[in-house]
Amino acid sequence: MWIKKLLASLALLSVLLTAPSQAADLELNGVAVYSYLTREYYLGGLYLPKRSDDPKYIRSDAINKRMQLVVRVSSWSPRRWTDIWQNNLAINNDDLDPSPQMQDALIKFTGFLRSDLKQGDQLDVLYQANGNSRVLLNGDLVLEVAGVDFFNYMVNTWIGKLPPTREFRQQILGQETTNEQFRAALLGHKAARPGLYAGWMNAEKSAAQAAARAADAEREQARQARLEQQRQQELAKSRSEDRQQEEEEEERQTRLAAEKLAKERAEQQKKQQELAVKTQAEKLAREGNQNAAKTLADEQRYYLQMLQWQIQRQVESTVAYPAWAKQFNQEGLVELDFHINRRQELSKIQVRNDSISNLLTNEVQRAANAAVSKVTLPPQLAGDSWPVSVRYQFSLKGSTQNDTAMPTTPSSLAKAGGNEELKQQDYRNNQSARILSQVQYPPGARVLKKQDKVKIEVSINAEGSVTAVREVQASKHREFNQAMQAAVKAAEPFPPLPVGLKTITFSIEHEFKL
Repeated sequence: MWIKKLLASLALLSVLLTAPSQAADLELNGVAVYSYLTREYYLGGLYLPKRSDDPKYIRSDAINKRMQLVVRVSSWSPRRWTDIWQNNLAINNDDLDPSPQMQDALIKFTGFLRSDLKQGDQLDVLYQANGNSRVLLNGDLVLEVAGVDFFNYMVNTWIGKLPPTREFRQQILGQETTNEQFRAALLGHKAARPGLYAGWMNAEKSAAQAAARAADAEREQARQARLEQQRQQELAKSRSEDRQQEEEEEERQTRLAAEKLAKERAEQQKKQQELAVKTQAEKLAREGNQNAAKTLADEQRYYLQMLQWQIQRQVESTVAYPAWAKQFNQEGLVELDFHINRRQELSKIQVRNDSISNLLTNEVQRAANAAVSKVTLPPQLAGDSWPVSVRYQFSLKGSTQNDTAMPTTPSSLAKAGGNEELKQQDYRNNQSARILSQVQYPPGARVLKKQDKVKIEVSINAEGSVTAVREVQASKHREFNQAMQAAVKAAEPFPPLPVGLKTITFSIEHEFKL
């Protein structure tokens, strides 16, 4: 027993001696505390050969460097560890390396914990000049990756475009005075639990070896007594099936709970919409509108459904699958409830399924913000704020979205009179202005001082979809024609046509002039 302990101590000592050796001549560049949701998770320090606030120098492959993280929170769970690092890596590294080696390293790093980290635990990320990047936990080697890229992925979470805070980045870069208490805490720190990662690995290795020995024993017993072996196999199979059934039942219960919560929130949103319709109809009735209460409610419901339909179409055309979400194999249905006011601002934003990744829900919320700025609010819709829901299915297999039918016009509106020609002209004018606002002068044509005039004709169907774009007066410069086509594409999707119209066609003319 004492021999095993001696060998383990020597192995740990070897790692501790080799890891700091590359950092022996490094200088502490900056110190900062990483906080998340008001909790201080760790104290971080960046070590360099010489102090510098130049990110290019810090990311160089020709210098030794080290990131030191000392845990300050009492307990840091594996799930919270994964969430924090996956999110910070995703938002600070746009140049995703597709190599299998880097993908495996990032996935291993964000998921290597086997139990909670405790206060005093220490993580080191080191890079040897023109060599490899390494990660150590309390002195144990967790992983090693060739080159500097892995280290730079990690350091970008501190000094990238979206660091924890602006002050955190400045402190790490040494642009603010270092807190001497924090500096002393890093320089004098000793890991609280040396051998933690090695213990996890040894336990897994022991479990694997024990399983292998058990299998050998079963095979030996099979040679001696086939009937006994068959009984043991049937018993093991029964236990495995029981475990599988338990896991499937637990997964089913979790899924049902999530579906129940999503259904409850959907019902709540539906009730809010019905209440909004009722309130708006009552308001119009009080203001002297003589229509029957049911007719008013039907019309208000139609205007609200039309608003939601337009926003849903805009969201579907705006969402982009986040690259880091694909990297971490994240997919699922995002359903978002919110309110929109007359200033076309979002409020009371709520995600129905809390288990969906933040990378996906944040993208749908971004698309919703962009969508509401493009839609046309029905002027007949009463009130100042309305509940709306949108959904988007993220699928790694590329599944398409469920088609959403355009709301059916109530009979009271379909029969309503009015100056139809004026409505059509307003629609033509508004959409022409919308397209012209998207026209971009081709950079190459600007450099060559090209000028010309282009006239196109656009046809739109009842749902607001473009059915045709025809060049009435084409330019001899192809880039001007392409710029007009691109402007139409950028302005899509368009609002539905005025009630009663099946299609509308209008001309747009633009002069590219320096």
